Amino acid sequence: MKTPHPQNGFTLIEALVSTVVFGLGMLGMALYSGNGLKATANNNARASALQVVSQAMDPLVNLSAASLGTELGRFPKTIKSDNDRDSYSINLVTMQDGTGTTITNVNGATLMPVTVVVSVPYTSFDGSTVTLRPSFTFY
Repeated sequence: MKTPHPQNGFTLIEALVSTVVFGLGMLGMALYSGNGLKATANNNARASALQVVSQAMDPLVNLSAASLGTELGRFPKTIKSDNDRDSYSINLVTMQDGTGTTITNVNGATLMPVTVVVSVPYTSFDGSTVTLRPSFTFY
């Protein structure tokens, strides 16, 4: 009578199961890295829009109330980014004086500081339009 030999190696089922598990793990990693790339692209678009807004508002920092009113009267503005590829439309949303009262006209305002909220729509990675709303306070 022959004695059974111990099994050597893997069976076909074990090899198939391990291949499926490995494939699912690789698929999960690919999806995870794709989401990371999308998030990076969206953050770059947001940073570019915020940089353009900051560059547009920086010259207004040291202005008097009267001069500030003149400059804010020139909004909405369309400004190109540094790469000359993207352009952003900067719109005034609200203005508040030093007491927190919403004002519609800064001309002749004596209550400083003035807080200005602007809106800047930009296109995100997936093609949707997102609106950035930074605020700036002028003293």
